[in-house]
Parts: sequence; C-alpha cells; structure tokens
Amino acid sequence: MQELTSRQLQILNLSVALFIESAEAVSSRTLARRFQLPYSPATIRNEMADLEEMGFLVQPHTSAGRVPTDSGYQTYVASLRDVECTENDRTRIEVLEREALDSCKEAEELLHDAISILSVVTRLVGVAAFPSLRHSTFTKLQLTAVDSRQILVALVTDNSHAEAHLLPMEKPVPQDRLDVCTRLINDQFGGRPLAEFVGGSIRVVELLESSYRSQVQSVLQAFLARIGKTLEGDVLVWGASSMLEQPEFQDVQRARAILDALEKRDFLGRMLSGIESTGPQITFVGIAEDPQAQPLRDFSLVSSVYRVRGAVKGAIGILGPRRMDYPRVISYVNHISEALTKIFSDK
Repeated sequence: MQELTSRQLQILNLSVALFIESAEAVSSRTLARRFQLPYSPATIRNEMADLEEMGFLVQPHTSAGRVPTDSGYQTYVASLRDVECTENDRTRIEVLEREALDSCKEAEELLHDAISILSVVTRLVGVAAFPSLRHSTFTKLQLTAVDSRQILVALVTDNSHAEAHLLPMEKPVPQDRLDVCTRLINDQFGGRPLAEFVGGSIRVVELLESSYRSQVQSVLQAFLARIGKTLEGDVLVWGASSMLEQPEFQDVQRARAILDALEKRDFLGRMLSGIESTGPQITFVGIAEDPQAQPLRDFSLVSSVYRVRGAVKGAIGILGPRRMDYPRVISYVNHISEALTKIFSDK
C-alpha cells in the first residue's frame, strides 16, 4: 500500500477521530473549521480525494463527506502509541478494580468481573478467553470420601484455577486408599502439563489394589467428563445490550442479528486465542471472513493478554463498532490486563 505523506496521515487520522466522535461522514470544510488546520479546504479536499483513491476513505454518497475504510482504521490505530488512561479515567477504573478484583476469587470469577468493568466504563461488550486447561500445569489433586457413596474430587492448576466435583461411588473406598491414589497421581503429574494427567491418570490407578481399582477409575473418568468443557477453554461475554445504544445499531433486525452472533462464541475464542504478544492488539472482525461473524462485520476487537509469572494464560478485550474511541478503549484494556497479570502472578 502506498506510503502516506505526513499531511495525508494527519488528515486521515483527524478524519477517523472526527467520524468516531460524530458517526457522520466528514467533509473537508468540517475538518478545516474544527481543527483550524493550516491548509485551505481545497487542499484538504484534494488530499481526502487522494486518500479515497488509495483506499483509506470512502464517500458513501456523492454529495456527502467521507468515512474510514478498514485500511483507514488500521492506519489510525497503528499511529496510537503508548496510550494511557487519563487521570480521571484511571481513578474511576481503579475504584471499580478495588471493589471487584479480589485476589481471593477463582480465576473465572476474576475474569468475569474484569470484563464487566470494561463493559461498564466503555458501554461496549467485554470479552475474555478463559484459558484452556490443557495448556495449564498440574499442581495437585485431592480425593476425599464425603460418605460411603460420594467422593469429592478437587483439582488445582498453576493459574489458580480449581475444579471440584462431588461424584457418586458404587462401593465405598476407605480414605486411606484414596490418599494412596492421591499421592500416586500427585507424585506422577505434579508440575507437569495437565494434558499428561488427562491422558494418564487412569493408568496410574492400575497401581492400586484390585478391590478398589475399578471404583476409583470410574470416579476419575466421571471427573474428566465433567471438566471436558473447561479443558477446551471457554469465552466469557458481558454487556452486549449496552452496546446497542450506539446509533448505528438502532435497527431492530440488525440488533437481533448482533445478539445472535454473540451467542455463537467460537469465532471470538479463535480471535482471542491468537493473541500472544504484550500490549493491546486490534482485530477487525470483517477481515476475518468468518461466517459466524458476518453480523459483526463492522466491529473491532481490542484485546490484550494477561500472564501468570511471565507465561500467557488468556486474553481479555472489548468488542465494539469500528467507530469506537480507540485511545480510551486501548488504555482501559491495557490497564485491566496489567491488573489481572498482577493478581494472578501474586496468587
């Protein structure tokens, strides 16, 4: 794509910023009057025509101003560097953090609270990729007999995620035998990828005496079936209805299509799972060519990873219309992802 001159880049960025603010096509006269540019309206009009020819702007109607294309948005977003919250925004979001982000909470609850904060402060949709447990590290397992017919199976991973399920037993198993099994599994898989536990825990039970082996194997199989969804990861979504307040989504049929698309979360998971680098990332949904995402073809996803002791564990973000306040949204997402990283790493 042709490289822009400094003047073209300035006019493009101001055009995008003004369109984001007003949701109306931007004219050369409006730019000149609003920003007091040192160029004549004719010069600005010529530059905007060139930007249209290069694919950065488009004119919806012959007599109207121009609006950004995906390339225009991408260029504008790429020019945003080291965006930080304003003092007022930082104060507001830190108050919400203190109220909601408690290190004593489980990982899923923390992510839910984090994206609800993002949704509240942006009036857009907060999303989070709950990390697939298959990529976690096994920390410990505990088998506890609750009574003669029930056993509590509790699993803890390195990202402070805990799974606990109460499962039935056909015959009672003494607690000392369960302790032996717990010790065998923890010795075998402690500090190793959780996938090894998933694939090999049943075999370890073969070391138990035959009178209890089948009962414990059945319980572990039932436990692995219960956590199957978590093993594959999940996507959390919050605040879809608030986004429909935006002017471009007042059409009832379009609003319904958007809400239906957000119910199908696979494409969001795919988008978030590809985020690995530090710092906010911007993905334009319409570029994804994903059939599930077609109702969201004019949306953008601003996302950032959170880490546990240096390792990427998942991503959070804001999904909203192309016409969103990118500097503000980026600063919020960056702030919350850093807060989550600190909380998870301190656990």
